[in-house]
Amino acid sequence: MFIGFLTACMRKNKSAEEAVKFAADNKFAAVEMASSHIGLDPDAKKDDAIKKLMKSGNVKFSSIAHYDGGVLKEPAKAVESLKKAVDRCVTFGTDVLCVLAGLPLDGKSKEDSIKEKLAEVYKPVCKYAADKGIKVAMENWFATVIQDFSLWDLALEVVGADNFGFNFDPSHLLWQGIDYIGGVRKYAQRIYHTHAKDTSIDDEIRRKVGYLGKGWWRYTIPGRGRVDWGEFVSALGKAGYKGVLSIEHEDGSVGVEEGLILGKKYLENFVV
Repeated sequence: MFIGFLTACMRKNKSAEEAVKFAADNKFAAVEMASSHIGLDPDAKKDDAIKKLMKSGNVKFSSIAHYDGGVLKEPAKAVESLKKAVDRCVTFGTDVLCVLAGLPLDGKSKEDSIKEKLAEVYKPVCKYAADKGIKVAMENWFATVIQDFSLWDLALEVVGADNFGFNFDPSHLLWQGIDYIGGVRKYAQRIYHTHAKDTSIDDEIRRKVGYLGKGWWRYTIPGRGRVDWGEFVSALGKAGYKGVLSIEHEDGSVGVEEGLILGKKYLENFVV
């Protein structure tokens, strides 16, 4: 396994080139490049400059990340954009496209949204990706239609593609009380990418507002929450996972660059 980060946290202040340079300067092995950061349309001059920086800095792309919550609402438009993102994977030499399964349709349950629209988007995308050697990895963000394991199973069933799996993020499972270690074992062959994000829990607030209340949990950089990273990384290793631990920085208590460096230093306790 190796350590990288999602560039979305840098999008407002750094170009894609600057994000790659930061990764190289701080000895990250990879970046998960946000499609909004690098663009979906080819730009030969910019693309070549980024690839030169990647080579000189010994940094690779763990994935192109195209996170669009509205994919189920406009399937045709989503398919077009996702195919472009697949092409960007090919350009930059990564075999993983990270995506969202989509937010539920208006007035529909998550289960019904999967049954009605997920295949319309992801069957053609997965076919297009498979033909180019690319795997499609859904992040298990709780707000999307794949909130829990029964919905994960349904998503895999309706799309029915061997290259359709997960960008496994333990932080979304932990605060819901879902067994993220068991999830690694259950979906071992479908974990194509991971997010290294932690979750801090305030038990005192939770006891006052309950599990359905607000303000008792928040996302943090790895090592500042309740995820057992030793056990998580061990489970991934036993499952045969050799990919990235990609830090997704959504921790408002620490700056972007500082947080990424601190997260990397912590994860190095578990990754050789």
